[in-house]
Amino acid sequence: PSAAMHDEYALDAELPHVRHFTHVLSALRLSKKQLVRVGVSDRGITFVAVDDSKSVQAQASFRAETFSFFSANPGAASSRSQRGGHGHASSSTSNTSFDVSLQALIDTLNVFAPLDGETTVRMRWPDLDGKLVFAAAAQRDGARVSDDLVRNVTHASISTQDGSGNNTAAGTSSSTLNSELTFRGEKNAFMVATTTLKEIVDDLEWPGGYGSSTANGGTKIEMRNRPKQTLRFTAKSQETGELVVDVDVPGNTAVGGGGGQGGGGEDRNNSSSNSTLSEFRCDEPGAWRYRHRFLKASMSVPLALLQYPSRGGDGGGHGHGGNDKDGGGHTTTRVAIGEGGMLKIVHLVRFASSGNSSFGVTNGNTNGGMLGTNGLSGGSLRAHGTGAGASSDNPTARGLGGRQSVVVPITFIAYPEEEEE
Repeated sequence: PSAAMHDEYALDAELPHVRHFTHVLSALRLSKKQLVRVGVSDRGITFVAVDDSKSVQAQASFRAETFSFFSANPGAASSRSQRGGHGHASSSTSNTSFDVSLQALIDTLNVFAPLDGETTVRMRWPDLDGKLVFAAAAQRDGARVSDDLVRNVTHASISTQDGSGNNTAAGTSSSTLNSELTFRGEKNAFMVATTTLKEIVDDLEWPGGYGSSTANGGTKIEMRNRPKQTLRFTAKSQETGELVVDVDVPGNTAVGGGGGQGGGGEDRNNSSSNSTLSEFRCDEPGAWRYRHRFLKASMSVPLALLQYPSRGGDGGGHGHGGNDKDGGGHTTTRVAIGEGGMLKIVHLVRFASSGNSSFGVTNGNTNGGMLGTNGLSGGSLRAHGTGAGASSDNPTARGLGGRQSVVVPITFIAYPEEEEE
């Protein structure tokens, strides 16, 4: 495509793996009829969803390197909006955004999922009607050996909203998305295998899922640094009693199981050498309670994202970055508590790839640093530079097919029910 064609769109990107993209987006569903705000800049694409109560937010960030081709021209959204498009660019034209139904987006991407491995899917916004459009072309063998190749072209489009709140669809409104949650002043943090945290949250649903008030329901996270470092999850209700889960912290000596009234206690690890935590920092000891349904929503990560392939296909190990030396392991999650007990949960997802661009985590670093692996085919871990760019006058147009691993954090931010201490 010519440079002029790229400049006609605020967003022009090529998806190498539609299923991976869809799996990540499905983790953002906070309600049945969810609207998401799609932010576009030269750095990549961000999807943000906010719960109707405005108490929890989900976000997925796809850096430009995620795509086999990526071009951003935010100023194009302003010019097209005058011709019927929907979108709002900032005054500096460095970024722009639009709102779209999450379910409509996922359903549309699922139409293209069977083409994974055969071709890439082009995603552009806005067209002349302000819609988000998708297109894919694939060639397949004819009915007989002597027949020419059959070229199949698939097109789809989704209506978007301008984010002003004036064009509200059923379900989450654009005005709700304007209430973006902000996490400040990290005080405490820990990192754990996503599967382990998911098991803990699932176990605590028994008492924690009853009711929504702090007095009757909810889940408490407690972190201490004296007399020893402690990480404890507690859920209780008047109907079912209390359940306590203690997670051993690296550097502590072996401890017994946690106590509990009614539900009893459970010790996830009885030896520091077996701890599933790869990071623990507690600068401000305390305990904070959160609605269990918020924690449950933040752990609704598709199974396909919980583990990435390792060399030889052994699945890797637990902890920070998993078994990176073998190019595989378990997806990890970093949990942080900030000012006022604000909770931030970041799932660090990795997809190893044997060929084109894919999604990934680089040793838990969400700020950069690209590490590539050759995925299922084995081989050493190595750094990759950006692939050769496409021929274009647009400085943000990049051909990135050579990159094999890219950071895609899935982030949840939630208010506490009550800061107990």
